[in-house]
Amino acid sequence: MTHTKANKSKILMLVLVLGLTMCLVFMLGIAIASPANTARAEETDLHIPVSSITATSNYEVEKTTTVAITDELVPVTDLEKVFNETAQEPTFGGTLVRDTDFEVSYAVKAGSIDMLDFSGKPVGAGTYVVTVTGKGAYEGSFTKEFVINKAAQTNVPVGLIANPISCRDGSGTIDGVTIAMEYRKVGDADYTKCTSNKITGLAAGEYQIRYAENENYLASADVTVTIAISHNFGALIEETPATCIDDGMKAHYYCSDCRKYFDADKNETTETALTIPATGVHTFGTLIDENPATCIAGGMKAHYKCTVCGKYFDADKNETTEEALKTPISPYYGHSFGRWVEEQYATCQAPGRKGYKHCSICDKNYDASNTVITDFVIPVNPDGHELGDLVAEVPATCKDTGVKAHRDCNLCGKHCDPITRKEIVDLTIPATGVHNYGAWVSNGDGTHTRTCTTGSHSETENCSGGTATCENKAVCEVCGEEYGDIPGHNYGEVKYTWTSDNTCKAERVCKHDNTHIESETVTATAEEIKAATCKEKGKMKYTATFTNTAFAAQVKEVDIDFTEHTYGDLIPEVSPTTTEFGVKEHKDCKVCGKHFDKDGNEITELKIAKIGTHNVVINGESNFYKEGESVTVTANEPAEGKEFVGWQDASGNIVSTQKEYTFEVKDGMVLTAVYQDKAPGGGTIDGEIAPAPDKKGLSGGQIAGIVIGSIAGVGIVGFAIFWFVVKKKSFAELISAIKALFNKKQ
Repeated sequence: MTHTKANKSKILMLVLVLGLTMCLVFMLGIAIASPANTARAEETDLHIPVSSITATSNYEVEKTTTVAITDELVPVTDLEKVFNETAQEPTFGGTLVRDTDFEVSYAVKAGSIDMLDFSGKPVGAGTYVVTVTGKGAYEGSFTKEFVINKAAQTNVPVGLIANPISCRDGSGTIDGVTIAMEYRKVGDADYTKCTSNKITGLAAGEYQIRYAENENYLASADVTVTIAISHNFGALIEETPATCIDDGMKAHYYCSDCRKYFDADKNETTETALTIPATGVHTFGTLIDENPATCIAGGMKAHYKCTVCGKYFDADKNETTEEALKTPISPYYGHSFGRWVEEQYATCQAPGRKGYKHCSICDKNYDASNTVITDFVIPVNPDGHELGDLVAEVPATCKDTGVKAHRDCNLCGKHCDPITRKEIVDLTIPATGVHNYGAWVSNGDGTHTRTCTTGSHSETENCSGGTATCENKAVCEVCGEEYGDIPGHNYGEVKYTWTSDNTCKAERVCKHDNTHIESETVTATAEEIKAATCKEKGKMKYTATFTNTAFAAQVKEVDIDFTEHTYGDLIPEVSPTTTEFGVKEHKDCKVCGKHFDKDGNEITELKIAKIGTHNVVINGESNFYKEGESVTVTANEPAEGKEFVGWQDASGNIVSTQKEYTFEVKDGMVLTAVYQDKAPGGGTIDGEIAPAPDKKGLSGGQIAGIVIGSIAGVGIVGFAIFWFVVKKKSFAELISAIKALFNKKQ
């Protein structure tokens, strides 16, 4: 078939249309795959305090029109939660705005429990289907499964009362349960559901009771209760102690119903186990004191007698006999003496009489050693003087003899020692030859002398001790007078002191007298060695020179504070548009290059947000987003020795302790990731932040969009070649074929 010029024109037009279509499909693939902006706080090795954060980079969100909604545009995360009695949703990230760019709906997955609240959000534990549907500039939808797991039950059964079983018959019960609980006997595998507030028909033993698992909560921890067996114990039977010959019995209970024995703690036992064997240990009572034998009658030794078996034991509790304990008549120690008759001493002139005591039993006289006395006479005693008054001692001196202290006998006239009463033949005390010196007296020449008080004896020594000062001689520690020379001043090291007005004081103190001080204060000369700017501090050198040669010149350097900024011309404000950022009114310092407003206040961010967007400062960096837009920021893992505290707003409040924080954009928002040192009792908090890395290269979604667009374009071109070249059909025939296909479907 021959094509007309008209047909050729139509073919050319079709090829142009196909080419434009391929370009549009290619761009659409890229738009679908474009990732949403997500701000991320990255942690680097450099930890910057929160107070020093400055803006370093900006972010903004731009959207294309008629874009298919995907999980890359609206990443849905946190798809698994735990039941908390409130409506819960997963996290919807990306830069798209909920209810403006997309809608969210929920459905209960088949087989799960329907627990949507009145607003259609998931409440109870179960599995839900989340559907994200595009709106406005976005179209299509996608789904995710969202799971709310059952929560752990922290409450455990309380107030349970276990009622015991009679030892004869019957069954036990447990009161205080509810139908929300279940129970099992310890050792059993399965639990039984409680049907009322009481469990009946229980055998003796231990039972585990817990809150059963329900639609929202897992089973709670077990509480163990014991069903005991009840006995008719009666009163405690007190212990019967064992004796030396008879068995005893421990304290116990006896059940009159089952006729069994129980110990004092009501544990079942036997009569044999309760029996206390005979001890073989005798009951001695108190010691029976000795009954001494007398000079005319026998006695009995101290002993014990068992009150149970009547046997005898000695004082050491060794078994013996009554005969062995008896003592015979005591001719020496068994007397009963009356008052002691004092001895009459013999004197140097007359005999005396011995002292004695008389026994009323045997009627004999005895001396102090219990020996019978038949002769009472004491012969004349040459030392038995009758002494007169004491004659005091006259002490001897260094040169004169003295007289001993003595008493004279009134009977014989002899001199006697006052204590021993022995005769003193010689009363003379020889001269001592030991001098009694008076005080030392200075001689004024560095010596001192002392003289004996009993004669003309004297001795002279050099003065010693004491410390001389720079103005006074030393004082002798013996005579108390000055001696020697005056040494003069002995100054210590010089101390230099600077004052705030740049004067310097030199001072030294005498070691002999700390009240002697040399000092000099001078005003230092100033020399600028480095000028200050608004970027760097300067340096000033001060030198202090003293007239006293004992004082060395002193030098100090001090910082000169920053100078004022040197401003250039005021640059007027550039207003923002919907597509371009604005620039704030400012002036720049010619020295440091920083930006300032007209009043001299520093400006860290010159950009003015595009119309319809807000500046959100994240970790010191400006980011621009639409009002109400949902943004997710993620804090990096803390460095070793650090821990994440939370996201902090401009007022210093922690708005979230989660590393991943999603918020809706409002004007003037500031967020900072804050970290702190790990330390017991807490540590100093400092923020650790870094700007988010730039994403480079195409994402998987972008690549997929390009591939899809390319395949579609190739398909259209292939169809055109098949229709017009191979089949040699006209453009009108293509239109007719399409209409016929459309009418057939209707």
